[in-house]
Amino acid sequence: MSREDQFRRAKEMAEAAGYDLWETGGGCEAFGKTLRELTEGDFGSHLEVLITTDDGADVNADPAAPVWMAGVNFQDNHGGETVASQRNLTLAQAIEAARAFEARAEELWTDNFRGPGLAP
Repeated sequence: MSREDQFRRAKEMAEAAGYDLWETGGGCEAFGKTLRELTEGDFGSHLEVLITTDDGADVNADPAAPVWMAGVNFQDNHGGETVASQRNLTLAQAIEAARAFEARAEELWTDNFRGPGLAP
């Protein structure tokens, strides 16, 4: 399968599962979905699930190859971090893992949200 065909197939699979293609900065791409976000004045927090290749920079790989990962990122004015992830998956498995993370969105939010007045 050509790289163009791999990308097209991966994008079709991700979009069918409800994920959009995101530019994540520095020329990197991921399939992503915002799970929760909150803005309080100048303070913002968001929880996102991302699907990308294991190097975290690309979405152009064979959907059937075990080179995909799903991860949940939490970010606020204090900084950001990956709070849960699974690696070495096929794209179908990464989508399943991402759906499981979606089901845990409230738990992951509660475990990581510190609010605007609290230090990290």
